[in-house]
Amino acid sequence: MSRRAQLVDNRDRPGFAEAFRPATGKRPAEELYDLASDPHSLRNLAGEARCAPVRARLSAQLRLWMLRTHDRRAADPRTDFWDHVEYFG
Repeated sequence: MSRRAQLVDNRDRPGFAEAFRPATGKRPAEELYDLASDPHSLRNLAGEARCAPVRARLSAQLRLWMLRTHDRRAADPRTDFWDHVEYFG
């Protein structure tokens, strides 16, 4: 049995429930991790004020990349179809 199937089959069982959502749910809009101190990326720092400069720099780089690659979400911010599609992992 695959790990994902095991999570789905046991999603309400104590011990599995904590792992189910991060493994199968939608990711946050922004994620930022300190891989030196958190190699498993368990603590999302994107919302912390001390990380705002790094987040802003990376966000600007992403936006430029999206424009260069003609990503529809960058060209027309109203195109949010992919942000609302149900995720099945």
